[in-house]
Amino acid sequence: MTDRQKSILFAVIQEYIKAAQPVSSKLIFEKYDFDISPATFRSEFAELEEMGCLFQPHTSSGRVPTDAGYRLFVNHILGKRETETNRMKSVFSELLKARRRQDEIFADLARSISELSQGVVFSGPLGAKMLFRSGINEVFAQPEFDDISFRRDFGSIVDTFEDNISSIVRKMDENQFLVFIGEENPFKRSNDFGMIVSKCNFSGSDSIVAILGPKRMNYEKNIELINSLIRLLK
Repeated sequence: MTDRQKSILFAVIQEYIKAAQPVSSKLIFEKYDFDISPATFRSEFAELEEMGCLFQPHTSSGRVPTDAGYRLFVNHILGKRETETNRMKSVFSELLKARRRQDEIFADLARSISELSQGVVFSGPLGAKMLFRSGINEVFAQPEFDDISFRRDFGSIVDTFEDNISSIVRKMDENQFLVFIGEENPFKRSNDFGMIVSKCNFSGSDSIVAILGPKRMNYEKNIELINSLIRLLK
């Protein structure tokens, strides 16, 4: 894939993340300056679809990223070394400095990350029967949750999260994190969701922080959130 094709793909993904609606080639061509002719742009757009990075859900609609398209986008993010924002540093630093009980820190950590990520966040010691979770009410305001089957599948993942996540975490090295997109997810009926899972160390004990949301989640921002936390813990 050429750099220009990647730029077009990433533009489509960013627009889809914002609007949760299929993205038209006309919108991308007019909004982004690729310095190419309309015919060349249409050809590149069609090529991305043939590569399996975009698909057309309806005959007259725009395009939607596939799992493969998201994976290219996430790999691109992972390859970049972004500096964390002052807001992220401030939030996490204050949480980790505070002399409070461990359960209070996990509860506040889940709440803070969910506010920043707009996803549901799980946090707590590994092996806990029930992790702290936050952001469920907020994530239900996102447009995908108008679909009752989407809500049902999401509820199933949340309800069985602790039962399924331990097998994944056991395979991870300390301070490693993994990104799951669509059908890569280890849970049943999770093809429409994205998840970032990190194994961290709080006060000498192995812990987990995970972000769960619709597949169009802002991977760049959420990966940087997890990276910021890991850097501060080190």
